[in-house]
Amino acid sequence: MAKNLKFFWEYNSVAVDVNNRVEIYVEGFPGVATELDGASGLTINVNKDVGEKYLGGLAPNFYKLSAFSTSAFKAVEFKAENYGDAIVRFLEDDVLKFNAVIVPFEGSDLDAADGLFGVDLSAECGLNYLKTVDYPSQTGRKKLIEVLKTCLAQIPIIDTFNIEVIDNTLAFEPGFTSPVNYWDTYIDVDNFKGKDCLSVLTEIRKPYTEISFSNGAWIVRNIK
Repeated sequence: MAKNLKFFWEYNSVAVDVNNRVEIYVEGFPGVATELDGASGLTINVNKDVGEKYLGGLAPNFYKLSAFSTSAFKAVEFKAENYGDAIVRFLEDDVLKFNAVIVPFEGSDLDAADGLFGVDLSAECGLNYLKTVDYPSQTGRKKLIEVLKTCLAQIPIIDTFNIEVIDNTLAFEPGFTSPVNYWDTYIDVDNFKGKDCLSVLTEIRKPYTEISFSNGAWIVRNIK
């Protein structure tokens, strides 16, 4: 099965003249996408946990979608979806900014005037989702950067985003006469059998390494 567009809407930011477009894709949806009225107060806000808060680590982005909506668009509809089956895609002036996984058990609906509902949905960049996915079966030795790519590829998003490594940490690799970048060193992936991808990312990162999503890319950086 595949994810298909189910809802979309456009709205202008109040502070700046930017046209925003929000799309919601749902696994196996067979129908025609519904365009929601952008004048109904549909907005999206970003609440980002930065790496400095953790002194390095996996720093997930959380997104809050708030709207006044008709019965066609309600948070309760997403509670029946499996975690990872509904994805938010967000663009500013036709520039793709992010994809995010809707968290089905965190949404809420409140009765409002004129037959509308106050709808709140939560989504996250996908790092938290990775604790629900086992590391794929592999054998042998792989570069750490390849392990990182393998884990991030398990997030069930619509688009593919670049990975930018901003980390000059050096490490010694057997067989090399001089140190190499830490992410170019090798690890035995047999060690990851039975582990979820979030645990694997936690295991391979250095204490002061931050892994986050920002400005349309995954960022891996040393904040020390």
